Amino acid sequence: MIKTNNSVILYILIAVFVMVLILLRYIFSQKNKKQLQKITAITFGLLLEWLLTAILRELFMDKYNIELKYYYYIVYIGICFSPVAFYFMSVIFSNGKIKLKKWHLLLFVIPLLSLILLWTNDLHHLFYENYSNIENVKFGVYSYVHSIYTFGLYAWSFFILLRYSFRNSGFFSKQAILLFIGALIPTVINVGYTFKIFPISEYATPISFAFSATCIYFAFFKFSFLKVTPIALQRIVDRMSDLYIVIDDSGKVMDFNQPFITTTKVNANALRNADVYTLLVDSSDLQFTREELENAFGSVNNDPSKTIVLEKNSKKLNKYFNIEISSITSNGSIIRNINSV
Repeated sequence: MIKTNNSVILYILIAVFVMVLILLRYIFSQKNKKQLQKITAITFGLLLEWLLTAILRELFMDKYNIELKYYYYIVYIGICFSPVAFYFMSVIFSNGKIKLKKWHLLLFVIPLLSLILLWTNDLHHLFYENYSNIENVKFGVYSYVHSIYTFGLYAWSFFILLRYSFRNSGFFSKQAILLFIGALIPTVINVGYTFKIFPISEYATPISFAFSATCIYFAFFKFSFLKVTPIALQRIVDRMSDLYIVIDDSGKVMDFNQPFITTTKVNANALRNADVYTLLVDSSDLQFTREELENAFGSVNNDPSKTIVLEKNSKKLNKYFNIEISSITSNGSIIRNINSV
């Protein structure tokens, strides 16, 4: 196992901790948080717990002769539940929203069992046969069950993201790829450490979170990871002659196609996550009323097979529009589509 200067390790861990903390603060600054924001915050919270425990170990364990097992008791909280959180993040990102089902509770069985067996390891040594010296740690029988489950769940999450990337191209695909790569590197490093494939420090995994944080930073600020929800094949809809926007169940613009931008001259950054009533009632000359839109949305929500057709004239654009409003229910979430020809 590679040994590294403890001071260097400490500074790196602190730097990574600050990076993740900044990203978490950004998530908390978002208003009207949805499932994707919430699960991302939970995932980052688990990473921070992992990092903080490693920092405290470097600062105090040797100084106060604290037994190594107490470090494992705490750090494994983040280690055990991070793959579950990442799985939910992948599913929510790919589907827009998830409706929790009873079988989802099964995902927590192994993490909880792992913590219980770890905290009672002195009685049975199923998790660790020996952890008195970090250089000579010997894993118990159950630790391989824990590892197989952990890396299997990560693999499942990676498959979900890759499948989504293959089905979608352009903007949303870049988000998925960044999320995939950001999680893949620490996972590969953790596999290498756990199964002793190559000689690395146990701190390699939390340190690699710096790479993850960089990928997620670009997903946040360049590709608006938390402000949009993937819906359609972007390349195809951009080639449609019809204009369309997709509205979530809170009235925010989730998606749109390029013809909408080209025709209306609305800034794409301003449009994404914009309020539909502000967009169509206050900022356009289509003479929509809020009551008219609310009635149309309520009608299609009650009957997803129904389509409301409205005729509107824009003097500013010198065009007549046939506007169709319909809805789709996905994982318990109602998505409204406004299509104009």
